[in-house]
Amino acid sequence: MEYKNALEFLLYSYFGFDGGTKKIEDNKSEIPTYCAKRAYLDLARTVEFKYSTSKLDKMEKKNSLQNEKDEAKAFKKEKEKLISGICESMLGDTDGKKCNNNDFKDWHKKKCEEIKEKMNKATYDTNKFIINEESFTIGQSQKWLNMTLKYLWLLNILPDGLNEEYLHIPVDSYIIEAVGAKKDNYQYGLELEKSISKSSWSAWDNYDEYMDFQNEVKKVIKEKYTSLTPLEWESFAWIEVAKSKSSN
Repeated sequence: MEYKNALEFLLYSYFGFDGGTKKIEDNKSEIPTYCAKRAYLDLARTVEFKYSTSKLDKMEKKNSLQNEKDEAKAFKKEKEKLISGICESMLGDTDGKKCNNNDFKDWHKKKCEEIKEKMNKATYDTNKFIINEESFTIGQSQKWLNMTLKYLWLLNILPDGLNEEYLHIPVDSYIIEAVGAKKDNYQYGLELEKSISKSSWSAWDNYDEYMDFQNEVKKVIKEKYTSLTPLEWESFAWIEVAKSKSSN
């Protein structure tokens, strides 16, 4: 298969974008939304909505009451509207800060806080979408935002004025394992066990502590892997841990 055809297959099957490779540059303003929707799936299982996916499936079964079917349909419609709205504004300015090299540090913090607030304050039929108040965290926000940017980096269409070295490492359980792992266990282990929070990444809710982790990891990557950017290291480390998990 030619590279062009393979890329078109990836764009459609993974991101849902059917414009073809020739239209990537013409649709640079639209593709971030596709990437953000894909990135949401990377954290979706950690979000506790009023109705879980399995609960909605039960409500939609043929033998369910009509009011349950209607409720499930309405909830899914409003949930999709909520997620799509956040995805469409993912790379937008926030408090006057832009997604570029000059503003990235402040923009990233404000954007994570913005995503968190939108998810926690979203309502459905006078009730909150999220089960527990304020349960959507900075950890979940960073995963959503950082994976969106990573996908754009992989497609070589980062926002104008934003360079790869400014990007954050998307933090999840695999990356936390690689950060704390010894070199004897993983080629890309960083041996930074003391820098790791004991709580799950999706429970992290202090942006300053999250940035302390990012800065410490970037510092060690620069010392140990001089030819790699942090995001390149993350890609290699994530794959290494994933392969290890699948072989066990």
